[in-house]
Amino acid sequence: MGFPANVEVGCVIWIGMWVFLTHLFFKIQWTETCPKDVKVVLWSSVTFLVVILLWAPVKDQYRKEHSVDVRPTFVRDYDKPLVGIFAIATLTESANRTDLEPFSLHVQLSDTYLNPQKPVLFISLYSTTEQPPSPFFSTPLPGMRTAIWLRPQMVVDVLSNLFVFRYEALNRIEAGGQISTGKTFGTLGDLDHRFIQILCSESLASRIKRINLVANDYVIYSIERSQFSWQEVTRLEPSIVLPAQFAPMKLFQAQLPAQFTNLNFQEVAVRKHDILFSGMLKNQLSYITVWPGDKGWLPEDKD
Repeated sequence: MGFPANVEVGCVIWIGMWVFLTHLFFKIQWTETCPKDVKVVLWSSVTFLVVILLWAPVKDQYRKEHSVDVRPTFVRDYDKPLVGIFAIATLTESANRTDLEPFSLHVQLSDTYLNPQKPVLFISLYSTTEQPPSPFFSTPLPGMRTAIWLRPQMVVDVLSNLFVFRYEALNRIEAGGQISTGKTFGTLGDLDHRFIQILCSESLASRIKRINLVANDYVIYSIERSQFSWQEVTRLEPSIVLPAQFAPMKLFQAQLPAQFTNLNFQEVAVRKHDILFSGMLKNQLSYITVWPGDKGWLPEDKD
């Protein structure tokens, strides 16, 4: 029937009771002298009255026991742990690594009022060449380093740190990763109402078609290239903190319209994003987890 089992069982019991009382009403000696048509009218009226009286309380009880939460799933998951976050920049077309390098992408989620004493979540990526800590690699590998890090009250806390390599072409850039231990940003709800700042290198600014922000496999933010503009960074704003490796690159900052400057879980049209770290490369992707605190990832010294 499509109803919960307890509802179906209850209906069977009620119908069985009604059949028993109907049989009793028509066969009991008190009603033997009544014409049959009078019995039918009288019993139908009693049945209708009982249904009318019980309909509202039964419906209310069903709603309480089997109510459907109509809030978006990501709002219902407010208190669930933040297990991963990615900033995904889709490119206008596939580009070779050599055409993109050097490249970088930086997304910063700050307190709405840019309070420097409030913790900030950073998602950063830059191209690099490194010697992986493994006996299987004898020469340095070209790739990119991506990390999620916090700077609560000026103390760096790296949540995820990856070195990605073995690719020749890209059709999108994915910065971020999975988070094994969330502290300050421990839940999905901690991202709500965060102020967004986006920066990237010149090579990416001319190729980015769309930027998505994905948390726990939900697209919580999406903006098309036609909805914002890039402005060259001549002097960094005090609220922006970058890895030291960004220093040699010419950077551009996204000039976002008012409706795209903050995350708002009540208004954003959220959709599931089921593919992370796959499908973006022509060749097979490989990555190495780097221990938090590795010296290859250092924020810029702004003293």
